[in-house]
Amino acid sequence: MGYRQDILRAVEGDPSHPIHNGIQMQAHHLISRKALIGSSIDKQIEDFKYDINNVANIALIPCTLQGACHLNTQLHRGNHSSAHQDLLEDNGNNDVDGEHPPSYHDEIRDRIEQIKEDIDDGDYCDGNRYKKLLERMDELSKDIAEDINSHDLALTNISRNFGSGRTSNGKGCCDADYIVDARKYRFNEACSNEQNHYKNRRAKKQQKENIDLKKTSNYEIQGGQ
Repeated sequence: MGYRQDILRAVEGDPSHPIHNGIQMQAHHLISRKALIGSSIDKQIEDFKYDINNVANIALIPCTLQGACHLNTQLHRGNHSSAHQDLLEDNGNNDVDGEHPPSYHDEIRDRIEQIKEDIDDGDYCDGNRYKKLLERMDELSKDIAEDINSHDLALTNISRNFGSGRTSNGKGCCDADYIVDARKYRFNEACSNEQNHYKNRRAKKQQKENIDLKKTSNYEIQGGQ
């Protein structure tokens, strides 16, 4: 059973979750494999049997521009057609580290290194070191989710199109379905539907997505859902 199936099982009893209301979403590792493997704690984590695929480290994030626009939250990936194909295949392996900015992995790697340093400096016996390390990794997953919501960590190069307040430019999807189009000058205007794609509100060139979730305030991603 893949990590995508695990996170889907975790939210299957929540009919209000966006994924049950027409929002296409992908499973995202908050602590990325690339950051973990590149850290000096990699072998220690393996010894302590920390599982990067544990549900607390997985968050469902919209993977189409319309979905991210509607939820006012960051986009996971900008290639509409490949994202849809991943969902059709549902193979649990759709979180590709290379599709996120290097700065995302670098920042998380630095935070992992700080955890190792703190634990090494602490007066812990082996058993407590194990427990403390796992606690800190779970805390890190929560912190990363908060920083994605606040745009302190970017998942794409148009991350600030989504959300509201001082962290957002308010453009949303720019009436596009692809990041490359959203960044082009002729598309570089705010969403013509006021970031509301309920009941197939969309620009003429956008694909039909059947979003059946009424527009609310900003959706915040969390590990485990």
